[in-house]
Amino acid sequence: MTVGIVAWPDAELSQAVTAIWRAVADAGCPSLIGTLQIPHLSFVVADSFDDDAVARACGAVPREPIQIDAVTIGVFPGGVVHLGIRPMTALLEEHRRVQAAAAPYLVEPRPYFAPDEWSPHITIAMGLDTDQVSRAVSAALTSLPLSGHLVRGGIEDGDTGHRIPL
Repeated sequence: MTVGIVAWPDAELSQAVTAIWRAVADAGCPSLIGTLQIPHLSFVVADSFDDDAVARACGAVPREPIQIDAVTIGVFPGGVVHLGIRPMTALLEEHRRVQAAAAPYLVEPRPYFAPDEWSPHITIAMGLDTDQVSRAVSAALTSLPLSGHLVRGGIEDGDTGHRIPL
């Protein structure tokens, strides 16, 4: 089980990401289309945390809309294909704020979301083999660049899809 503190993009960017998920699926690859996921950018991921304590500590996420630009397609180990988000100052500052506020309450936080380790991204697909990665990247690449804003956020359970707005 994993939970996260995430930010959700505006409607236009969310629709664009969903269209990429669909294009990846149409290319014969498993994508996040049809799952419990909705487009999001994760600031924190951990095995668990106290939702109420984290909500009190973090307050609104993001505190104000944050401009984001998806400018690359990347691949993490395990066949995770993602939209790489340009690491602009406002985004990095919000990430540090949320990480610092939530840190005392996290159980087994994922180290690759820690400040100075984090690669801001929006996931497109997970668990792909090499051939699928190639097809997914090709399907997604024609959609770049994308721009929008992170306009709201919350706590999200990656396994159940349960969301608590912050």
